[in-house]
Amino acid sequence: MSPVVAKVILVVVAVVMALAVGYFALNVITATTRFERLELSGAYMQDPRTIVFLVRNPGVEVSRVRVLLLQGKPAAEASGEVLLRPGDQVTCEVRLVESPPSGIVVELGVITSTGKTFTTMLQADQGTGVSGELEVESFACFR
Repeated sequence: MSPVVAKVILVVVAVVMALAVGYFALNVITATTRFERLELSGAYMQDPRTIVFLVRNPGVEVSRVRVLLLQGKPAAEASGEVLLRPGDQVTCEVRLVESPPSGIVVELGVITSTGKTFTTMLQADQGTGVSGELEVESFACFR
């Protein structure tokens, strides 16, 4: 085998190895940068005891809403499975046992099946209650 042919073979092997390593690195980067992301928006009081908000999945991973957070504490489990594929949006409705006091800020959030928390806030403009302790009667999300 001539020295020129040996050098060409070495260059070809080096290029193939570089492409293989680059492909592997791209797959590792893609796998580690995919993350779950939800947006909660449009929270409003439908009536003195009902709060409605939207949950949208602008991310690239499928998300499952499991638990409602109210004032930073787990308050209720979702009724049924709430599955959000990338680009999906659901409307969630929270029915409270009693109305919150007018003017207080209510923090709402959801916890996904992976344990990530996403929150939003609203001011209780239709509140008629006197107690700041809020309890959930029901929590459901629908398309």
